[in-house]
Amino acid sequence: MTTQDHPDAQSQRPPALAERGRVKLSEGEKGAAEALFRQTLEADPDQSEALCGLGILSAKDGKLDEAARYFQQALKSAPGAAEPCLNLAKLEIAKGDRQAAARWFQAAREREPDSPEVLGLLGAFHQQGEEFEDAIRHYRKALSLRPERGELRAPLAQCLLQSRQPQACLEVLAPLVAPLVTDRQQDPAPHLLAAEASLELGEAEPAIAHLEEVMTRPDLRTRALSLLAIALGSAGQREREAALLGLDSLVCPRSIAGEPQVGDLASFNRALAEFVGYHPSLRRVPSTRGGRDTKLILDDPAPCIRSLRRIIERRIEQTLAELPALGAHPFAVNRPKSYRLEGWGVVMGPQGYQIPHTHPKAWMSGVYYVCVPEEAQSGPESHLGWIEFGRGPDHLHGATPPSTRLIQPQEGCLISFPSYVWHRTFPSTSATDRISIAFDAVPTASP
Repeated sequence: MTTQDHPDAQSQRPPALAERGRVKLSEGEKGAAEALFRQTLEADPDQSEALCGLGILSAKDGKLDEAARYFQQALKSAPGAAEPCLNLAKLEIAKGDRQAAARWFQAAREREPDSPEVLGLLGAFHQQGEEFEDAIRHYRKALSLRPERGELRAPLAQCLLQSRQPQACLEVLAPLVAPLVTDRQQDPAPHLLAAEASLELGEAEPAIAHLEEVMTRPDLRTRALSLLAIALGSAGQREREAALLGLDSLVCPRSIAGEPQVGDLASFNRALAEFVGYHPSLRRVPSTRGGRDTKLILDDPAPCIRSLRRIIERRIEQTLAELPALGAHPFAVNRPKSYRLEGWGVVMGPQGYQIPHTHPKAWMSGVYYVCVPEEAQSGPESHLGWIEFGRGPDHLHGATPPSTRLIQPQEGCLISFPSYVWHRTFPSTSATDRISIAFDAVPTASP
């Protein structure tokens, strides 16, 4: 055996050193990874994998220009390799330049046209941009080349669902939704997607079966319960639907008038309206049509926000204290050991409304009405500006209409509800903005 063939010598060669660096990087040991990458480059300054590794480390540290230089150098050293192009594409996404990212993805595809990794990343890129047809095409190509790559099936199914192709979605998911094994690490997402596809096809019972297979899993929580509520209603299981939604018991509208933090309610609401209405973070979001949301505001030191936060915290504490009376109800069973409170302002203009939605990250949610147009606070004839609970997206409901509850908004009213309960708002024709503050209790520790 020659010296260069000795195993210890082999392990010190640049490719082996770079591979060891990759392993350390995947394990989160950034310091060890950087040392191995630099040791590689001492032996071979043009080693592409090590240059990419240093670029990834720079990107993780927020040094995007430095990362780009490493990736460009790697591409120069290995002009036929796709990896530097993929890394440059990811860098452009981080910078917010999708057009530049698309060019680098195309460059990667030209270098390795039949790489499942490249095709999968292209699928994810188009899915993120809601370009579902392109995403489906790339995911399907990747799966045809490597059928065993089951991790591509769920995102492909999600794209098919977004494209209103529920039957195709179920076909893609079929290998993933066999009877659930007891391994708690199994990804439950395929069962949720299968349930949603079944609902869209009007097949409520299979949807219930998918959801009940995994209902006790702590990582399902809100999304599974929201779909189960629709499925129970569509299947005509009214008692179970009513018990789960708790429209008259768990959806709780109460005035905050008289709370010690409030003082004069009109003055309190004027301060909140000014804070939200002129907040610099107001921007449009998908679920709010004809209106704008702020970013998170409940940590702001403004006196009115501090007071509202304490009121919301007290409401959550009251709800937690009442949970034992619910017994094995999912809302009680899924109570978090701890949570963080998040809240944001909503400014709804004329004809503005919110589409049916839930709050998937949260356990308990709510809305406080700061400023309500007079027409919404007057008679019940038109329901202008009202909020409705219980109705999900139309394409998921079968022939049986869901159970619902309408609530007329009033200034000073705080409505709390389980985060899995679907809700929407009706448009208002008033020229006066409707201002509210929504909140979520987001679990930080599971029950």
